[in-house]
Parts: sequence; C-alpha cells; structure tokens
Amino acid sequence: MQTCRHHPDRNSTRVCSVCGGYFCDECVSVRYYPRESDICHHCSGEKPYEPPPEQEQLEEAPTPQRRIPLPLPKLDGESLLPRVEWVVFLACAVIIVYRLAVVLGNSETELVWSPESPDDMAVHCLGKLGRMKRTGVSPSINAIESACPPPFMVELVDNYVIIRSPDADRFGFSEAEMTLNPVALAVVE
Repeated sequence: MQTCRHHPDRNSTRVCSVCGGYFCDECVSVRYYPRESDICHHCSGEKPYEPPPEQEQLEEAPTPQRRIPLPLPKLDGESLLPRVEWVVFLACAVIIVYRLAVVLGNSETELVWSPESPDDMAVHCLGKLGRMKRTGVSPSINAIESACPPPFMVELVDNYVIIRSPDADRFGFSEAEMTLNPVALAVVE
C-alpha cells in the first residue's frame, strides 16, 4: 500500500487527479467543478495543512478582584443615584396603579360610541359583552340587546345568545356567541 507523500507514517487514501500522487485525507481537497475530483494542496495552490506548534501552557495565577469605584455626577452637592432610584420606583408604582385601575375599573367604565361609525359600534358591543363575561353572572337577553343595539341582530337559542352583524367587513366580526351558563364568549370574524 502507498503512503502519503507529505506524511510517510500514514497510508494514502486519495489520489490527486492532477499530479497522480498518493495522499492522506488531510492533504487533499475535493473539487466539484467541472466534476467531482480530489486535488492535492500543491496542485490546487492551497497551503498544506500544518499542525500548530506545541507551546507550553503557562499556568496563570488568578488575579485578585477588586472593585473600582465609579465616580457619579453630583447635583448641588448631592449624589444623583438616589434621585434616579426614586424616579424609577415612582414610575413603576404609577404603572402598577394604572394597570390596577384599568383592570378593576373596567367593569364600571361606560363606553362612548357613535352610531355613525361601524368600528365604534362593534367595539361598544364586544366591550359590553366582554364585561358581562368577566363578571361571570349570566346576563339577561335585554341586557345583551341593550349592549348590542340595531343594526346588530340578537337571537336567543337554547342556552346561548347569537349576536350577528349585518356586514363582517364593516363591523369587524360576523357573529358572536355568548353561552349563558356558564358564561362564555366566542367571536367569529
């Protein structure tokens, strides 16, 4: 068996299609143009593989860690950091209070809508239905009809109410089904 031209201690596994020399897998590249063939690094113009020289690994002593104090800007003789912390704290508190007000106050807020705008009418109707669902109390058919006035069509079928819009493109939904016991709401676009 032939040995590799560059590594005499290895058996050859490939033959260069240009020079016909025997090489190991490390010394040959596969080319796919114009057809698949093996070409040695010398014929392809590539630099042959050379293992990196072995270097002694020096063991480094761990460096002690120390904290470097960062200078903070002073504002009228006071540090700016406590003020920034309070501003962030107060902003978070305002956001939390606002979200609680929205969640808790949502059932009491009356939606204002314009009968000329289909979007406002759909938001009004679906918003009222959503509030009824959140309370969990089974609403009456009259309450549903007042939440979704004409041009919406409200129909009671067994244990659920169907609310149909005259035009799905204008109103954003074609049908909403509200189950009365237990209270659930499903909207079909």
